[in-house]
Amino acid sequence: MAYNVLKGAVEGSVDQHADQEIGGVKVFKNTISASVFYDTDAQSACATVNKVAFDELVASTVRGILTYEGDRKAKAHRNLLFDGKNFRTDNAVFNTITGSAGGLTGIPADQIAGKIPGHSIECGVGLEDKNGALRVMKHDGIKVTEDGTSVDISPNGALSFKNGKIGVDPLSTLNVVESGQNISDNDTLLMYDASRGDVRHTTFRNLYDNYVNLNVPLPAGSKNSIQLKGNKEFEGSDNLKYDTSNNTLTVVGTTKSVTVECSKELRSNGTTSINGALYKAIKTVSERTYAIQDTDNTVLLDVSENKVIATLPPANENYGRVITIKVIVGEDQKYRIRGTNSAKIITDGELIDFTQEINLKSNYSSRTLQSDGDKWWIINANGS
Repeated sequence: MAYNVLKGAVEGSVDQHADQEIGGVKVFKNTISASVFYDTDAQSACATVNKVAFDELVASTVRGILTYEGDRKAKAHRNLLFDGKNFRTDNAVFNTITGSAGGLTGIPADQIAGKIPGHSIECGVGLEDKNGALRVMKHDGIKVTEDGTSVDISPNGALSFKNGKIGVDPLSTLNVVESGQNISDNDTLLMYDASRGDVRHTTFRNLYDNYVNLNVPLPAGSKNSIQLKGNKEFEGSDNLKYDTSNNTLTVVGTTKSVTVECSKELRSNGTTSINGALYKAIKTVSERTYAIQDTDNTVLLDVSENKVIATLPPANENYGRVITIKVIVGEDQKYRIRGTNSAKIITDGELIDFTQEINLKSNYSSRTLQSDGDKWWIINANGS
């Protein structure tokens, strides 16, 4: 080995013409510098300090993955391990993971993008995997269609949907009178039992025998008795009856009323006492012809413009009826004894006394007539 004896840069410390082998131990008191150190065993150049990644291992852990800590230092973490097959750490952040995620656990559902097959989801009660899709499990009363899951309602079962809610719809059921049927004693009713606090059923027979019949007042008295409200029950009397066979109301006693209106006939077979004013209908007629109506009592025939003919109703349908007919004129003719027009009273083939018509020629003349069921009689006359 040749050593430099000169100061400054020299070509090398070894003879350039022949290699030398140095035996023994050589101690260098100062720094040795060279551009390259050569490993004769590896037959390659040795790495110098400026060519290695770090020069200090801060911590060492078996199977720990090295991380660069800066300042040419590295660290093998005990919570960042790789055993050649599995990578383990507490938390990892990836932009993209490619491959099977079969071993992943604890992933928040709102962080999953894309579809997850049903067989990969642990189905709870009421759920099932159907061809890779998660759906509600079918059961009694539940149906699953393309539109979703709903209640399987029986047709005519009294249930229906309204505004998206299920409710009772009695009109969706069949009518009880269909095919000639009707309510029978053994037909069933649903009811809420307030004492027990739940819904129960009963029959029409039980409802009538044990509730309606015991709580509804029953009729009293003999046949055709009109029912009156008593203290607790109905009351009936033989003095107040209505016979439907002849449409007759029988009252044995006194009848009191503020107003009594009879639309067709009021008949008294005994004494009639009137302790007040008596009001009778009065009507003015100016038409050329007029038929006396059932409600007429006094009829005024105005002959100012026309000759008026009044026809009496059939005598055989008006037994005992009294009708008064009087001739009147307008203001411009009231002082004339005879007007230009006259009035006539006629019948439909029956007699008035002994003729079929009466002519009223004088102003304000009148006739009062009454039927005996066969013909009309003049019972009062005034004027010609």
